[in-house]
Amino acid sequence: MENNTIKQNIFQRKYNRRIIEPFFAKIAALADRNQQKIAVLLIDVDHFKTINDQYGHQTGDELLKLLADSLVKSVRQSDIVARWGGEEFLLFCSNIKNNENLDEIMERIHTNLKNISFPQVELSISVGSAFYPNEGTSLDALLRMADKKMYNMKIRHLAD
Repeated sequence: MENNTIKQNIFQRKYNRRIIEPFFAKIAALADRNQQKIAVLLIDVDHFKTINDQYGHQTGDELLKLLADSLVKSVRQSDIVARWGGEEFLLFCSNIKNNENLDEIMERIHTNLKNISFPQVELSISVGSAFYPNEGTSLDALLRMADKKMYNMKIRHLAD
């Protein structure tokens, strides 16, 4: 019997990479059958190495847990939040009809992010998105597109 912690993080509805990669084909097939779009969001914590270096890895881990909780609160019950690696998270938001739906989710993410209270640490994120099937039909293609957009956002954050 496989340990459940391999599949799911210690928090409900927060999965990890090992379960998400094979699960994507099922999500995509369901979207195809229902003629729906999926928004794939790649989220990275800005300056996370600095947070770890300045405040310690325990503080960094606590911030990631708070961020994960905040992301779960920001999305719909049918959406999926996964820890993708390091300080990156992946979100699958199904049944996205237009950019306004995604904008609403992004607004909730940023509003909830502002509510994370952690002494002396200001948490900011960069987000990239890609739409299935418009911008890719494989998880790899969607992640490349979302990563490119996330990187462009990081550059804009550095310029501010």
